[in-house]
Amino acid sequence: MMKLTNVVLILVLALSAISCQEKHFVKDPKYRAKIREKFLEQKEMVPNKEKELFDVFNEDLSSEEKEALEFLYAYMPLNDLADYKGEFFRDIVKVSMKARKEMAWGQKVPEDVFRHFVLPYRINNENLDTFRVALYEELKERVKGLSMRDAALEVNHWCHEKVTYRGTDIRTSAPLSLIRTSWGRCGEESTFTVSALRTVGIPARQCYTPRWAHCDDNHAWVEVWVDGKWYFLGACEPEPDLNMGWFAEPARRAMLVHTRAFGAYQGSEKIVNEDEKFAELNLTSHYAPVKTFHVKVVDTKGKPVEGARVEYQLYNYAEFYPIASKLTDSKGMSHLSSGLGDLLIWASRDNQFNYQKITVEECDTIQLVLRRKAGKEYQEQFDMVPPIERVPNLVDERGRKANNLRLKKEDEIRNAYMATFMDSVQACKLANTLELDAQRVWKAIQRSTGNWKAIQNYLEQGVKQKPALVLELLETIADKDLRDTPADILLDHLVNTQDTNWKKEERKVMVKTVLNPRIANELISAYRSTIQNSFDRKFKKSVQQNPAQLIQWIKQNIQLSEKGNYYRTPITPIGVLTTKVTDLYSLNIFFVATCRSLGIPARLNQATRVTEYLEDGQWKSVHFKEYKPVVAPKGKLKLVNKDKDSDPQYYLHWTLAKFDNGKYHTLEYDWSRKFSDFPSKLELEVGDYMLVTGYRANDGTVLTKLKFFSIEENRTQKLAMEFRKVEEKPNPIGKLNLEQGVQLFESGSSKKLPQMLKGRVSVLAWIDPDKEPTKHVMVDLAQLQEKFEKLGGGFALLMDESKVSETFTSDFFKGLPKQCFYAFDSNLQLLKQLEECQKQELRNHYPVLAIVDGEGKYYFLSHGYKIGVGEQLIKTLSRLQQE
Repeated sequence: MMKLTNVVLILVLALSAISCQEKHFVKDPKYRAKIREKFLEQKEMVPNKEKELFDVFNEDLSSEEKEALEFLYAYMPLNDLADYKGEFFRDIVKVSMKARKEMAWGQKVPEDVFRHFVLPYRINNENLDTFRVALYEELKERVKGLSMRDAALEVNHWCHEKVTYRGTDIRTSAPLSLIRTSWGRCGEESTFTVSALRTVGIPARQCYTPRWAHCDDNHAWVEVWVDGKWYFLGACEPEPDLNMGWFAEPARRAMLVHTRAFGAYQGSEKIVNEDEKFAELNLTSHYAPVKTFHVKVVDTKGKPVEGARVEYQLYNYAEFYPIASKLTDSKGMSHLSSGLGDLLIWASRDNQFNYQKITVEECDTIQLVLRRKAGKEYQEQFDMVPPIERVPNLVDERGRKANNLRLKKEDEIRNAYMATFMDSVQACKLANTLELDAQRVWKAIQRSTGNWKAIQNYLEQGVKQKPALVLELLETIADKDLRDTPADILLDHLVNTQDTNWKKEERKVMVKTVLNPRIANELISAYRSTIQNSFDRKFKKSVQQNPAQLIQWIKQNIQLSEKGNYYRTPITPIGVLTTKVTDLYSLNIFFVATCRSLGIPARLNQATRVTEYLEDGQWKSVHFKEYKPVVAPKGKLKLVNKDKDSDPQYYLHWTLAKFDNGKYHTLEYDWSRKFSDFPSKLELEVGDYMLVTGYRANDGTVLTKLKFFSIEENRTQKLAMEFRKVEEKPNPIGKLNLEQGVQLFESGSSKKLPQMLKGRVSVLAWIDPDKEPTKHVMVDLAQLQEKFEKLGGGFALLMDESKVSETFTSDFFKGLPKQCFYAFDSNLQLLKQLEECQKQELRNHYPVLAIVDGEGKYYFLSHGYKIGVGEQLIKTLSRLQQE
């Protein structure tokens, strides 16, 4: 008996020893317990997906893999629980652990850094795909034998081979879709690059400045953790070393730079906002001088207000945009560490509010009394001054020449891939075969870029089903949808669109609000057939007769959860239908999707984003907090532009905002829509509004004007649109000798600049065609094509020959003013002359723009990243010509 007891004791001790040696993903038992608690909460939230999500835990996983998978489940947003399966997340864990084991630096990465910045599959609000699993081996080979630093640089070169910059809409495409397209905006490039770095076990995160202070735009880039320290790099824009990038100087004027850390964050970096599932980290001090200031919110009796929302608003895109938003604590306090420019601080609670403009550098604490209410008509004006422009940092340029040669080669690789896309001749043959309009087919194929095979497949299958609608569906969706939507999803919408015998007068509305698969900024999914098959015939008929029945069904069957979906990536309609739990935004999309699936015209109102459906010729609004449809009372606004010589653009010069719950929300009319393209009278819902206008001076300062007013039912409010302008008299800054020759890009012949500019006031622009700042400015110039042509004068686009790839052509940038011509500034002699005059280095801060007269005097100088510079050129050219 004693012997048996000893055997049992030995076995227990042996098992205990094995348990002690068991490898944990999270070593801290308290943190593990917290993860477990959150994991179980998430599991309870989606009981309808028990098998799809959680059966993977029954597979043969190591304890480390199980804990890592639990960590992902515990903190993932609701849309990922709703729209993906357990196998997807299991594969992410396995490839992450594989990289940790196989990469030379894998074991050097601290547990918490790996947990927050390697393992997480989501970077921002992108659509997810199998990129990390599909590309692991290719990327692993690419960094084989390299140091961690060199590996990070090499991954960025790989990214540049695949993707380059081009502006596009706000939905973030998945990494594999980006490869297929070969280009994307900065938010997509940085998502793509972070995904690639994490694939090989290098910690990386997307850094984001919500809005610049000195110009109307924003930007995203990448920080990478190498050997114990965070560095920055430009996504898909490789430089010779880390901490180099064209945005380095603009970032020194940033008001806020932040990133998100997935999961309960326990690091030492400053936090902007903290949630139980993520933390928003404040990285501004990595780039710019900062100061921490405080805001105290009190009521009219001086008592601190807890839970008041404080928005730190920055003027940009003709609106006061909240770069950060916080709730006050029990003492009514909130604080932010930001750059040293001007902000508008807006505090609100229960429809009461107050605001104050501050200069951060001069501010320590402000107090806001919640005493304002909407409804009063009055005006405000603020001068919003950005942080000062600083002397550029000196950068070690060693390796620049070799890096430029690599960039050229990578451009050739990417362009060779793009040359495989279907061309116009092939598209015409396809159209003839299918008996479709050749011009419309080519336009769809051209818009689809690398997704052309899917569009071809859709056309070949769809023309057999509904030939009258097959092209109309493609023409109603966004370019990005054509670039990343599979054929079967498009076919689901085409084939299952009901009752298509539309009358001529209703066809336009039905195509846009029934056939159209896109509702907001969501990824198009094949929801139509699934929704139709999820309800019985009797219920579908009752909803078609009275759409309010659907509102009641939603009230009884769908649970609202505003906290769960923190990335604001919409849950697909099928995800909502499956989990029966959703956020309000996704619920609105689900309602519209269900209506369209049943043949009922429905939409999210373009400007207000209110859910609406058409019944008896009237658009009825749906507010899911009240669960009832209403026909919102309307009034009209007649805006009068007092500056007859200008045609101000929406989101560039002016915006309208409607008051709701303590603040004004900007109406989402089309970006850059001209004032002349708006109706003479705007129909608006009854309520309180704010008109914002802004005039940005050459130094980045904005003179703003705010008009608060109300719209009453069946009445027209007349309002003057006024801009606070200042006359900035152009004075000569310096003088250049223009007699040196330049080599014309197209002919190769040498010409002297005065000969090309014909002695007129002209623009000199040194550009780097492959880099984002230049591409932004060229778009800016194209939008002002008519104005530049009317003013006349020369326009020299000067380049460094070493930076121009062999595939670059003079029609690379579309719609430029006709007086533009490309030329090489030989050995950058002219730019070096400008540098000597300015006593600063400019050649790595493209684009550099100057306005010169016939004598070589220059009156305007801009360098680097400045959206809106085209307008500044127009203003200076106009004044010089007048003088």
